[in-house]
Amino acid sequence: MHTVGVARQLEGTPPARDWRWPRPPLWWWLDQGLAGGIVAGVPLAVFEIVAVGGGRSARIAAGIVTAGAALDPGYPLGSAVVTGGALHVLLSAVFGAFFGLVMSSAEMSPSTAIVVGAGGLYGVALWAVNFLAVAPLAGWEWIRADGDPLDQLPAYAVFYGTVLGYYVDRALDNARRARASGFRDG
Repeated sequence: MHTVGVARQLEGTPPARDWRWPRPPLWWWLDQGLAGGIVAGVPLAVFEIVAVGGGRSARIAAGIVTAGAALDPGYPLGSAVVTGGALHVLLSAVFGAFFGLVMSSAEMSPSTAIVVGAGGLYGVALWAVNFLAVAPLAGWEWIRADGDPLDQLPAYAVFYGTVLGYYVDRALDNARRARASGFRDG
């Protein structure tokens, strides 16, 4: 058999991105989404610190928990940083797990571009829910007081969404490779 220039697939090895191999269980998707959410929360936090200012960004996040009290200059900055940071990590993880849940129901063989693109779109949807629905309904007008929330849209799409999508994509690829090599818990 002539195989020069033709990729030869080993018997029993699933092709890359083929959902015919056993799909990871729901817990795997939630776990990878949660971890990816935490990882993706880091560049979003860095953007927030640089664009909004570290102290102000921490106070805005902490204000969600403290009903706006953290925005008062008399409120201890250290408490605002700890409270805002903890909330940021928690929400990043929860939103990431939800992305995993959404991706677990996708009935397709996604390429890296599709998974990362889905992450970017998820970041846009997350921004819309946070700034256009939740904040106004909760009465958090102070979130909009110092600037246009539209400024945050690229950050949510790029720094959170695409990083989350890339993390899940790499985890998917690793799971497929582990499964192909015989490792059962990949």
